[in-house]
Amino acid sequence: MLKRERRDATGVMSPTVSVLTIAYNHGRFIEKCLRSVQTQTFHDWEQIIIDDGSSDDTVQRVQPFLIDRRIRYVRQDHVGIGRLAESYNKALGMAKGEYVAVLEGDDYYPRNKFEVQLPFFDSSTVLTWGLMKKVDAFGSLLEVFPKFDFSSIDDKKFRRMMLHGCYVPAVSVMCRRNVLVAAGGFSQGACYVDYPTWLKLLPLGRFRFVKKVLGCWTIHGDNSSFVFRSVARPDLDALEAYASWPESFREDVGSLLRLRWYWKLLRMRQFLRRLIRDGW
Repeated sequence: MLKRERRDATGVMSPTVSVLTIAYNHGRFIEKCLRSVQTQTFHDWEQIIIDDGSSDDTVQRVQPFLIDRRIRYVRQDHVGIGRLAESYNKALGMAKGEYVAVLEGDDYYPRNKFEVQLPFFDSSTVLTWGLMKKVDAFGSLLEVFPKFDFSSIDDKKFRRMMLHGCYVPAVSVMCRRNVLVAAGGFSQGACYVDYPTWLKLLPLGRFRFVKKVLGCWTIHGDNSSFVFRSVARPDLDALEAYASWPESFREDVGSLLRLRWYWKLLRMRQFLRRLIRDGW
């Protein structure tokens, strides 16, 4: 068993890792999600589940796991993915861990995630992340993302690349809770929180890449990834983040004009691809 002993300012024991789980009608996946945390080789964690008003059997599936005092369950009225940041920030407000990890109710972790990932934090690192397996509803591998080896590039190039799209899979992430809270918590995108939140954290410290699978994202047809394709505006997320960064940090990353032209060309290319695909 691997475990750290931590106490807060009042002397109360607090976990090293807080896992934030948002669930909505994830009954057929939630047990696998919870077991993937419960069977971690590193045991000093807590998991906070926010059930966004599920109408299926999610609560019945979660109930047997609540005997484990490290797992907390809160049910709320349904607010949906358009207010996903509210749900995550509710969980964040309940968290006591030094680090925060993100795990939606239909996803799961490899058994050694915490043990592998925690040693990559040093005094300058605010967030660690790694590879993600995309799997189907039966757990069969579809692909590993990202394809690019981010361990081969420096911090400056990584920041520039992040303005061109989200390469950091949420299910792989672990970040310092105090930094995330001080930055205002999770930020809302069109139907997601990961990309705008990571962009907000970029100026606050290093993002360290771990060349290991640190999470599994389940593609099953009912999740928000399918909505993402039609309503996502990562260009707006990138431009808004750029405008909010300190001037010295913006100068280090690159020009706003170049960023705007990149997104305009990308959206034009996507538009032309749709025309070709649909036969004009």
